[in-house]
Amino acid sequence: MSEDIRNNPDLSEHPDTLTPNEPISKPLEPDSAENPAGESVAPENLPGESVDEAPESADKSPDTPEEPAPEPEPEPVPEAEKAPVRVYPLLTVEAKAAPTLCSRLFNGLSLLYPLILTALLLGAAFFQLQHIRGLWAPEETVLAEVLKNMLNGDWIVLQFNGSVYYDAPPLYFWFLAGIYKLLAWPALGFLHVLLPHSLAALMFIGAALSSLFLLWATLFAARYVAGFDRRGCFASGCVLLGFFLFAGTLHYNCMDTLFAALVVMAEAMMFLALKRSSSMWRMGLGFAFAALAFLVKGLPGLLVPVACAVLFAFWQARPWRLLRKDFLLGFIASLLPVVLWVGSIWASGHHEVVVRLIREHFIGPVLNGWQFNEAWWYYCLVLPLMLLPWAFLILFPNWLGLFSKGAFKVIAGAFRGAYQGLSFTWLSLLCAGAGFLFLSSKQPAALLLLVPPLAIIAGRLILGLSPLRNMFLHRLFALFFILLALIFAVLPVYISGQAPSVLDWLGGLGIPVLGVEIGGAYIIALACLVAGCLFIGGLNSRRPEGMLLVMLLLVTGLSWPVSLLAAPSLDKIMSPQSACPELEQYAGNGYAALSLGVPVAPFVHQTGGAGMTLLQDAEALERMRNENGKFILLAEAEAWDKLPEKPALTEVRKFRLAAGQYVLLAHEGAATAPAEAGQTPAGAAVTGAPEEETASSAPPED
Repeated sequence: MSEDIRNNPDLSEHPDTLTPNEPISKPLEPDSAENPAGESVAPENLPGESVDEAPESADKSPDTPEEPAPEPEPEPVPEAEKAPVRVYPLLTVEAKAAPTLCSRLFNGLSLLYPLILTALLLGAAFFQLQHIRGLWAPEETVLAEVLKNMLNGDWIVLQFNGSVYYDAPPLYFWFLAGIYKLLAWPALGFLHVLLPHSLAALMFIGAALSSLFLLWATLFAARYVAGFDRRGCFASGCVLLGFFLFAGTLHYNCMDTLFAALVVMAEAMMFLALKRSSSMWRMGLGFAFAALAFLVKGLPGLLVPVACAVLFAFWQARPWRLLRKDFLLGFIASLLPVVLWVGSIWASGHHEVVVRLIREHFIGPVLNGWQFNEAWWYYCLVLPLMLLPWAFLILFPNWLGLFSKGAFKVIAGAFRGAYQGLSFTWLSLLCAGAGFLFLSSKQPAALLLLVPPLAIIAGRLILGLSPLRNMFLHRLFALFFILLALIFAVLPVYISGQAPSVLDWLGGLGIPVLGVEIGGAYIIALACLVAGCLFIGGLNSRRPEGMLLVMLLLVTGLSWPVSLLAAPSLDKIMSPQSACPELEQYAGNGYAALSLGVPVAPFVHQTGGAGMTLLQDAEALERMRNENGKFILLAEAEAWDKLPEKPALTEVRKFRLAAGQYVLLAHEGAATAPAEAGQTPAGAAVTGAPEEETASSAPPED
């Protein structure tokens, strides 16, 4: 042990203060007598050498008894039993500064890391459920309409706008429907007091539970795949909850969160099985999770974990492991749920549906996986933005180590022994990136598949940074959050042309965008400014624990202004129900809903189950008008103004959504009869939505 550690008892109590060149004979066990801080410390052998070949430390205590001379001919150590090498590819445990208050607090909190992280996530989700916003177009409104139709009808063949819904398998909707049935159970009646009871609330409960499952899956993989101790698992959880993308899953309904959780669990169980010569129940659970992921978003749910397991087996030079009974039977069993679902559709007589499902979810991802909706530069720009604020960590791995002498031998050896779990996590990240290519909808939310392995790797990387690199990372975060605070504070003043008052700050004055104010701008700016100041001088920048805790509290704490102010303020440009409530009221009064060249998916949910008909041209509109039926028509405002011969329709409202500006028009029919009770007269503009909830805003009763 080095002289400075021997002479400083405060440092000697913590193994994370090892000097860079001090060799140790074996990895320190977490929470042991030699490692009271629970630090994850990598073996410090020289590259390419085993523990038995490590040189003896020159700085030796005089009280240390002399060790007996080694045997002249020691028995050779098998290659598979050699200890891991010192320098892990890309990630290196370096010397750390002396423990601080934040590091001791971090160590104490890590004792209960599953409970703490779960409590923070559920607290943010509960606050979100107390302020339910409108459903946003197009994904949330489509999911809500499909779910409502399933609760009212067929649970096997999904329906949307009077036809079969082919875009996704049914498991996510079964998951939401199961939550609805569970909440209707009399024994859980007390939840009706705590949680709102509507279709939108049901979907947000599903989003919160999906986020919770993804958190648990990531912690499980960090503990049992990467082999982290409690500090490493807590760091990975802090990184996960610190992702803006993951925090957004509480405020947006999508099936990608549940899909990512199932894929992570499938990979974790397959890894635990591959470590052994045979493990039927572990491999069976892995393929069961993969089958469930298939039923959420199609073939990539099965391809990604299986590809990760196959690559890992070949990298370990054990391809024969894939021919064992547990792997082969598990793969066959994983196809059974899919076969049962498709077979039940075939048995119900929907043969054409089965053919299209096979084309959409089995053949389509393979043939059309490399087709992108946007240019390549769009994804290169979106990827780092979606991975904020941790995208800066790309600067800190030891990339040059990949080109050093003997790097290939080091990387190959890392797939055995203590580092094989972390190496499997890198493979999981690569397979997740490849799986993104095979998703039919390459939306930014689909990048959630990359977040769990990134959180695990980033947690390991951050805890292993040297004091100098920690200082550099603190400065980067300080610059980023101060810049973010300036954007949220100055942009409203620049657009509005007037300085805010104290009431504006307290009331959460927003940023005007597309005619609406994004609320909570100044509260978010203040939180980012405080975080930036802490990163500059409020924390010990030589250690990472304070940074992790601040990031955890900042991102989860921002759920309050986002759910209370920011997200509801976007309803006017994101939610068709808020932007144009007249559409729902006219459809409820018996008007046929038509669309002239406008995609109907975002607006079908407002028709109350009546559906919406898409008209391709003005001739079809004229034929509909000549039938003397009453209808409402949705058209793009610019296209309607350029129409040379407009039918005699009454303009009800012009409104704007993020996708464009639209106009709603009404046609009463040939005769103008007296309006019935609760019905809108011809040509009269509706000023508000009906007071009572319709079937589109609340789940149907059992």
